[in-house]
Amino acid sequence: MSQAKVHSRVQILRQVLVFQFKLVLDAFRDLTLSPLSLVAALADLLRLSPPGGLWFDRVLALGRRSEHMIDLWRSGGRVGRGEVDLMVDRLELLLRDEQSRKQAPLRLRQWAETTLEQLKSRPDQPEEPPTPG
Repeated sequence: MSQAKVHSRVQILRQVLVFQFKLVLDAFRDLTLSPLSLVAALADLLRLSPPGGLWFDRVLALGRRSEHMIDLWRSGGRVGRGEVDLMVDRLELLLRDEQSRKQAPLRLRQWAETTLEQLKSRPDQPEEPPTPG
């Protein structure tokens, strides 16, 4: 078997695995947003006019952001790659590079801290819906 055929098969396998991972993320997102949207709509109905905007609108914004992050179909005329694709690329490099594997725990912690800070600083980040009562 030629090297090109083996490489092509590896590429196809990688694409299928990444697609399946994205499908799982997309399904998890859908399963999460469905009840969250119902709770947000109910909260909006009970509050009538919240000062910071409707909870339901915030759930929709969260859904849009997550859609761009997952970028399941590589759509929207995007030149770059989605955040999930970039994360998979980094993970693949990490698994292939011995030095990177040694630094993985530190980098993972730094990434988690940076991501949490970015999420906290986003102005359109949905807040938790109020508890009915």
